[in-house]
Amino acid sequence: MKRLISIALVLTLTLCTFSFCVSATSEDTFDREKVIRRTVEYFSDGTVMETVITEEASVNTARATQYTKSGTKSNTLKNADGDVLWSFTLRGQFDVVEGVSSVCTLAKHSYNIYDNSWSLDSASTSKSANKAIGNATFKKKVLFVTTDTKSFTLTLTCDKYGNLS
Repeated sequence: MKRLISIALVLTLTLCTFSFCVSATSEDTFDREKVIRRTVEYFSDGTVMETVITEEASVNTARATQYTKSGTKSNTLKNADGDVLWSFTLRGQFDVVEGVSSVCTLAKHSYNIYDNSWSLDSASTSKSANKAIGNATFKKKVLFVTTDTKSFTLTLTCDKYGNLS
């Protein structure tokens, strides 16, 4: 009987420990990204462009002074009612040697269209030194006639201390 109770106790403790580890892992994913800056631009037609820079958690290498920094810079266009029309996101990844240098190693973009009258006309990304650069042009068409165009360049920069701007 004592042996049966001991086995049951060991199994219970093992399961409790396993459950704790799983819940700790799932909670950690919520802290992986934080907003660095949010700005808003108002246009005369009532639309609003929101620009947001986010930072992802750093991936440390063998030395604490060398790490990878990732982040995004996105533009989201909203109408006067606050409905999202489209969004464009530039993602950049940087290799940082703390206090010495930062080099962009990845630049890519993604977009979403939420209002069918808008479409992405062109988009490109590039990297230059410590900058990820994205260019985009969105067009609004009504009955096959272009009624609005929004063109912009997003630049995500990482300084030698790992600060995104």
